[in-house]
Amino acid sequence: MSETNTEIECARNIALLYYLGRIGCKPQKNSIQDCEPICKADINRALSLQDEKSLTSTLAFLSSIRDDAMRVTAVCVEEKKSGVVVMIAANAKHSHNSSPYLDAVKEGFDKIFRSLNRETPVSCEELHRQIIRIVISMCRSRIMSRARFTRRGQRQGFNTVLKKVKKEMARFTMNDDKREYMRLSQVLISRIDDFQIKLAQDPSSTSALDKKLELIISTFADISRIPTLSTMLLQDIGPRMEPNLCSCLLNTVHKLAHYDTCAWTLVKLSRTYSILGRTCTIPVGLDDTAFGKPPAETKVFKLEEHLKKLRKEYNTNWDLDNLGQRLATDTKKFWEDFLRVTNEPKIHAEIQLLWHLERHPGSKPPRVIASNKDACFLCNAFISLHGQYMIPKTHGRIYPGWRLPWTGLNETRGLFVRELERIAVERLNVIHRQGVEKNIDPLESTISLAAISTTPLNRSRETKDMQLAMALTNTGINSEVLDAICLLQPTKPRRSKAGVKTRINTKNLDAESTKVSLIRRNSPTSSHETMVLAQESANEVEKAQGQAPISVGEPNDIASKETEYGLNKTAILLETYQTRPSSIYFPESKHSDHKSSLGSTAWEQVEQDSTKSMKLNSFNLYIEYTSSDPNTSKVLKIKTKRLSVEEAEEVTDGSDHVYDLDSLSTLGCDLGNCQQVKMKAKGEIYVVDLGNFVCHGE
Repeated sequence: MSETNTEIECARNIALLYYLGRIGCKPQKNSIQDCEPICKADINRALSLQDEKSLTSTLAFLSSIRDDAMRVTAVCVEEKKSGVVVMIAANAKHSHNSSPYLDAVKEGFDKIFRSLNRETPVSCEELHRQIIRIVISMCRSRIMSRARFTRRGQRQGFNTVLKKVKKEMARFTMNDDKREYMRLSQVLISRIDDFQIKLAQDPSSTSALDKKLELIISTFADISRIPTLSTMLLQDIGPRMEPNLCSCLLNTVHKLAHYDTCAWTLVKLSRTYSILGRTCTIPVGLDDTAFGKPPAETKVFKLEEHLKKLRKEYNTNWDLDNLGQRLATDTKKFWEDFLRVTNEPKIHAEIQLLWHLERHPGSKPPRVIASNKDACFLCNAFISLHGQYMIPKTHGRIYPGWRLPWTGLNETRGLFVRELERIAVERLNVIHRQGVEKNIDPLESTISLAAISTTPLNRSRETKDMQLAMALTNTGINSEVLDAICLLQPTKPRRSKAGVKTRINTKNLDAESTKVSLIRRNSPTSSHETMVLAQESANEVEKAQGQAPISVGEPNDIASKETEYGLNKTAILLETYQTRPSSIYFPESKHSDHKSSLGSTAWEQVEQDSTKSMKLNSFNLYIEYTSSDPNTSKVLKIKTKRLSVEEAEEVTDGSDHVYDLDSLSTLGCDLGNCQQVKMKAKGEIYVVDLGNFVCHGE
């Protein structure tokens, strides 16, 4: 098979796997013991395999110096006679586009290893302090993002989260671990406040800010060492809080504490292996030949013919019509994915290192390749098939824009095409027998095995004077239900009511559908806000046909009205706290930081007492704006957009909350001061951005 044909076959199989489901496998760790060729390569090495894995994973974590989804980095370590060579690479669409970023990582690594190689002996504690300061200086931007000093999207400030959890924990009977958490969380709150004051006063004073960050990381490390921390947050406190609040807190604690752990790991390894005192860093980039594209005429093929070909080759009895119905995805979507693979490819950092190592073989090649995020399904599958290197972990996601270099890796390349076919056939067999299994996208980056599953309590709340409501109906692909989102404001000032309207014209009432209601309540005299999400089936939508619009009043009224239409009886009402009274005026300065996705999108305006329709890819957005104040003469500003693959990767890394409409159950969310909602439907991410209520003529 020629290189062109191999590339096309590989792209077809990747698109087919993505068509069958975005998750290739569940998140998993790879065991060293399972990699026999790698274990045999352990002879005459200075570094043990376990310590090479520890060093590589540590450096990979530290190589993420900025919060940039386009700069996923990978690291490997090679022993030479003269010392150790650290190789770093970053995801790339073309040659040399990662050079400045990798140069900055190299500079940080070189400082770390120079410090570890100092001739003047110092204690381990002093050496740790020196390393953590270099790490903070190197990773300052990423640390500030993780600690939410630079806020993005819907994320609450970390102090707000800590205070909420601390307040809830105070309701419990105290034991030693809870008392220690209460003490340390108060220390952390004070240190975060101190940092934010200094940041506001003099953001250019990096030396002073780094000293304060050092104290903050030290406190996170102390909190992470509380023996029952996971149990307290996930089992005791989590069910009483907003969904995922405690799990996200635990994840952030572990990640920020990991900077401290990384510094200790480097100190320990440097004291064990003198060879690390002679370490250099090499940025790895592919040349132009690796980024070639196949001729356009070779890209055309039909999904149905491809499935028939596989059915014949593997002697299966698939009912292709039945498979299409089960997958609820059409050929057009498959074609879009295939074109995205071939027109917007990206060579992942792990594959670039593999390509480089093949071109520059050594007597003691690396045995471990690790990235700052867990490896994707395709990187893990290709490197496992290659057999000479191990990947510590995979999150199991399939990225349709993944590709191999145009040159090199020829032996594994041909085998990989057949391996992808085999995986696709196995999955088709399972779908044929059992149907499609719904999966929730896993986190791409993990430090610990923090389980994420909490059930919020249903609490009644006081009536609020002003509301903004959103209702969405999401339907299956075979249904002719018209999907809709409605934004409404109540018509009466003291007894707030809003009709939650969906425009439905369904002929297939057996199709699965989900209705989501997001209700934001604000009061000029109260700092509380709540949000409600609920779910109903297509048959329940049918019962709602011809009925009066759902009336939204007090929280208890919501539950009773929704129950009339068969909605899930557990409506979740969550309370948030702000520093000032809420209002319905949304300043543009509060918009999300996703300027790349919405910055160039024009604002739409919705006149009072009117409805506007905006077409999104898999559903329609309907906005109806009314006002209770007869003296106002204003319009609502709104932006909507489907995110690109790269932008979608950035918001699904665990930092932003995204409503998955394909697997939605009853949920709750704290909006805080954010005026942006992110939703996922049929593999696409959509952003709804709310602007000011502006006067005419502005």
